[in-house]
Amino acid sequence: MPRAKNRRYRQMRIDELSNAISNLENRRKRGSFESALSLAEGQAKADLQWMIKTESLMKRRPVGIQDRLTTGERRRLGQVMRLPHRKKLS
Repeated sequence: MPRAKNRRYRQMRIDELSNAISNLENRRKRGSFESALSLAEGQAKADLQWMIKTESLMKRRPVGIQDRLTTGERRRLGQVMRLPHRKKLS
């Protein structure tokens, strides 16, 4: 393959990859877990699968459970669901 065509092909592949990454980031920012999952790989895919499972589990919680939880149960569930704060980059 001539160099010009090879260079053009590589640039097309880079552009496709860049667009895929951008699409994935945009879908994650919107909270579209399911549509982002189809574009994700590796750790990002595992994270999205976990978020989908967690959301599904939370939607199936028993009706009125908030009224039946004891203070200790509420505190423990709150601790489990609390996400750690992101570290600020300096």
